[in-house]
Amino acid sequence: SGIYSLAVSDPSGCGTATNSINININSTPINITLPPNQNVCNNNLVSIPNFTATVPGTIFNWQNSNTSIGLSANGIGAISSFTSNNTSAIPINAIITVTPNALGCSGIPQSFTITIHPDINVNAGANYTVCYGQSKQLNATPSNNIYSYNWQPTLGLNTTTVANPIANPTITTIYTLTVIDTNGCKGTDEITLFTSSALMSSSSNTIFCEGKS
Repeated sequence: SGIYSLAVSDPSGCGTATNSINININSTPINITLPPNQNVCNNNLVSIPNFTATVPGTIFNWQNSNTSIGLSANGIGAISSFTSNNTSAIPINAIITVTPNALGCSGIPQSFTITIHPDINVNAGANYTVCYGQSKQLNATPSNNIYSYNWQPTLGLNTTTVANPIANPTITTIYTLTVIDTNGCKGTDEITLFTSSALMSSSSNTIFCEGKS
């Protein structure tokens, strides 16, 4: 920045003309702070932290490479909260590129990634009837990349934190399984275990469950 002067002299010695111009060099807002890469589950509210820069009054222009995640293609300023969307069976990514502008100068674009993880397809198993006093081993899927299992209620279960607990309910019970995968995404499913009283056949000493033959 500074004032620059120009003097022009007539070769005939008739005089000298002068003029000056003031040139201001604005700082380019290259130092911006973006949020870290985002990992989000499907159908969740996504709130992106605001962008910041070292130059006051910086305007942020952003562009989204993949609108299928539920976010518009571009915008100015902060990104409004949106609901994540992923109807596929695999994670989808969007690259958010942010270009700062301040005092008429554009800074260097920077980017971060938003990854939307799909729903977990949980299957607690088919409903089943057990005789009173008998047990049934449950076998839930999926069993890979799962961080935690939780079966509720605990009634009649030998454990609640595995995919395949052994159930021995004394009454008909609806078991709800909640799983959380390594990305923190949650899925649920139910299975009903019907209990039936045991009846003794007098002719053959054979035990049947009530309602079965």
